[in-house]
Amino acid sequence: MGPLFKISHPSHAVYIIVTIIIGMMFGAVLERAGFISTKKLTGVFYFDDFAVLKVMFTAIVVASVGLYFLSDVGLIDIGRVYFSKTFWISQLVGGLLFGVGFMLTGYCPGTSVVSLASGSIDALFVVLGMLSGMWVFGGLFSIFKSLYYAGKLGRITLPEVFGVNHWVVIIIVAIMAAGMFYGAELREKYLREKDKL
Repeated sequence: MGPLFKISHPSHAVYIIVTIIIGMMFGAVLERAGFISTKKLTGVFYFDDFAVLKVMFTAIVVASVGLYFLSDVGLIDIGRVYFSKTFWISQLVGGLLFGVGFMLTGYCPGTSVVSLASGSIDALFVVLGMLSGMWVFGGLFSIFKSLYYAGKLGRITLPEVFGVNHWVVIIIVAIMAAGMFYGAELREKYLREKDKL
């Protein structure tokens, strides 16, 4: 039963090595997908490039189906999988700040690091800004502590919130993804035809 690291208890060195390898593979995939381009990353905000939205929805659906299928057949103990606790107020504020930063810089944290590794100078300033922000937040945590823990709901999932089987939520998300893909294709087709004129 997984996850692996809660069962096999590898050494700290092995944990770090595996983490670095997974991070490098993730970075390579982002780079090959063109997600070091701020134009591609922010295209979704301008409704002219939906690559990021397609990748995110695909990842959510594939991970959800895979995780819960493996759990249902007894290959993964879902209780051992880490789920972040929900602090809906602080996460709402953080999401808004993240969105503003994404729109202003054209990068999210992961893509900024990959872009920096690919030689982008503007990504250097984004990474330095993130590190500075973390340093300031850590130093002033006592001031932000009440906001950080605001809206605490604990470890909760959508199936628990709505009182339904997890497959109901997964199917709804998959339908939303299919609708988004269809809408994105219509929009991209319209833009291609417009460019021909």
